[in-house]
Amino acid sequence: MTKFVLTLHVLAAVFLIGPMAIAPMIGMRAIRRHDARGVHEAARTTTLYTLLSLVVAALGFVLIGVSNGRWSFGDAWITISMTLYVIALLLGIGVVAPGLTGAARLLDASTPVPATQVPVTDTAVETPEPAGTDTATIDVETRRKVDAAYGRVAASSGIVALLLIIIVIFMVVRPFR
Repeated sequence: MTKFVLTLHVLAAVFLIGPMAIAPMIGMRAIRRHDARGVHEAARTTTLYTLLSLVVAALGFVLIGVSNGRWSFGDAWITISMTLYVIALLLGIGVVAPGLTGAARLLDASTPVPATQVPVTDTAVETPEPAGTDTATIDVETRRKVDAAYGRVAASSGIVALLLIIIVIFMVVRPFR
């Protein structure tokens, strides 16, 4: 039974935690392209997979229960891993996904200035042309807000990825025994 639950735990980690870590990166790429729809999709994906990662945690609890004393909640590496996971979960739900949603709303609300009508000035910043549009500028204030949202998403999703890497290392090495 232990091997079966361990297999489910690892498979769930690969297929649920992986997208949780990667979706914000896709969102950041969409922010750089000023693709509001892509950012919205990345925000939904991030939220979904961050919540689905609870399945991995639940399988971890089951695994400890069926391990016949091989692992316990008293093991420091398990306690630290659970703590790091909770922090990653809270960052994903509380900072990364809302940051992506906020950036998408800013992009939705921005009024792009058609590149053919307005030259680049102090009030407009030239940007790469998003796929499927004929605009190449966005107002400076919106650009600052989008850049700030991008920074929050990049920093917090980077921390989430780092925490997940540390958890994987703890699961493999099992230190402090």
